[in-house]
Amino acid sequence: MSTESPAPGRRISPRVALVVDDDPGMRKLVKDLLVWEGIDTHELSDGDCLVREVEEEKVSLVVLDKEMPSVSGLDLVPYLSRRWPQVPVIVITAFGGPAARAEAMARGATVYLDKPFRVGDFLRAVRQALGAEPGPAVPQVNRRT
Repeated sequence: MSTESPAPGRRISPRVALVVDDDPGMRKLVKDLLVWEGIDTHELSDGDCLVREVEEEKVSLVVLDKEMPSVSGLDLVPYLSRRWPQVPVIVITAFGGPAARAEAMARGATVYLDKPFRVGDFLRAVRQALGAEPGPAVPQVNRRT
């Protein structure tokens, strides 16, 4: 479980998210954004870990990479949708496009985002998936030019 605190002024929530991505940098980015939203977050490196974790933990949201070495994220979406239909699934991928989006949504994904995604788009997708009211302004990301 995450022991990090959300940003000042953010409400701590009993919600738990699982972030499943084989890229440690992407997992950390997504986790940091979810923690900022006040969502306790577990990072997982593959789909096999996801199957074990959702059986043991009450989960409010799953953020899932489409392309992973062991099990495809797209193959996990129907499993999650059947077993826990109330849990929203956000599919993220660097290997997307319209056909991948259509397939993910047909398999039961709640939201589909291409990588790299904009922070604001991701946070809006999370809030929408969880049925939350629009939150505060999106955190600013410092970029070097």
